Amino acid sequence: MKKTVLRGGCILLLIAMLFLSACKKSEKPPVDTVVSAEPILPDQLKGYSLVRPQMTSEDVISGASDLYEAMLALLGGTPEFGTDFLEAGKEADSSKKEILVGHTNRPETAQVLETLKAGEFAVAAVGNKLVITGFTEAFTPSAIQWFLANYLTGTAAEIPGDLHHVGTAEAVTLVEAGKPLYRLIRAQYATDGAMDGMYRIAETLEGLGSETLEVKTDSAAHDSEALEILVGQTSYDEFNNLKESCAPDTYGVYYVGQKIILFGWTDEDVTLAVDAFVGSLKYATYTDADGKVSVSYPRENVVASNNAGYYEDLPVSAAGRYRQLVRAGALRL
Repeated sequence: MKKTVLRGGCILLLIAMLFLSACKKSEKPPVDTVVSAEPILPDQLKGYSLVRPQMTSEDVISGASDLYEAMLALLGGTPEFGTDFLEAGKEADSSKKEILVGHTNRPETAQVLETLKAGEFAVAAVGNKLVITGFTEAFTPSAIQWFLANYLTGTAAEIPGDLHHVGTAEAVTLVEAGKPLYRLIRAQYATDGAMDGMYRIAETLEGLGSETLEVKTDSAAHDSEALEILVGQTSYDEFNNLKESCAPDTYGVYYVGQKIILFGWTDEDVTLAVDAFVGSLKYATYTDADGKVSVSYPRENVVASNNAGYYEDLPVSAAGRYRQLVRAGALRL
C-alpha cells in the first residue's frame, strides 16, 4: 500500500515538473521577425506612379501638379500621373509602387487617415505606397508642401522606408460640432455682390451641416476680438487697413486678427473672392462620432490679381489645371 502511494506521488511530481517546464518555455520572448523597411532612394522614386483622387479640390490638384513637376525637374524620366479610378469590380494593386496624394481609394491611404486627428496631415511609407494626405483634403496641400520641402527641393533626398511624419497647420475653424464660430458682416448699404456673397456663404455652411449663421451689418459696434467674416467693403478698421496695402488689381481671402476678409475693389472682385472661399469649404468638412459637422482648414491668405483673369491657356499637366481659375498666378502668403 505504501509503495502504491509512493509510486502515485512520484508520478504526480513528474507531471508537475513537466508542466512547470512547459510554462517556462512559453514565457520566453518571441523571436523578432520584423524586417526594417528599406529606404527609397531618389533614383527608385522615378519608378513610382503619382495618383490623386478622381474627385478632389482644386488645391489638391494644384499641389499634385507641383509634386509632379518637382519629380520631373529633379529625377527626370516620365513618371505616370493619373487618378485613382478603378473599373467596377477591380481592386487596386498593392504591389504597384505609387505616391498617393490626398484621399484616394487605396487602402494604404485609409490606413494613414485612421491615425490622424483634426488639423493634422501626414506623409508615410506604407508597403509599396508613399501616402501624402491630410485629415481633410483641406490639409493635404500642407502635407505636399512638407514633402517637397524635405525631399524634393534643390536635390532629391533619400526617403526613410519607415517614414511616418505627422504635422499640424494653423487652422481656422468656421464650424465646430455643428455650431458656427464666425458671424457674417456686410456693409450697412452693401452692394449686390456683397449681399449675394454673404448669403451664399451662409447657405453653403448650413448646407454642410452648420446651424444658422448670425448675420449683421457694419453699423453694429465694432469688436476686434469677435470672430467675423467681412464680405465686401465694410467700415471696420481691419478692412480699411487692409485696403491701404492692396494694389488696385487684387482681390482675395485675407486673415487680419480675428477677421476673415473677402476683399475686392469691385463687385466682380468680391464675387471672385467669395467663389474661392466657398469652393473649398466642402473639402474642409468632417463629421464626428455623434454625427456633428465641423469645418476647419489651414489659415493662409489667398491673393489673386485681375491680371490673371479667366484665361483659356492656363498650364495643364496630366493632373489638370493649376489651382482655381480665380487663383491663377496667385501668391500664397
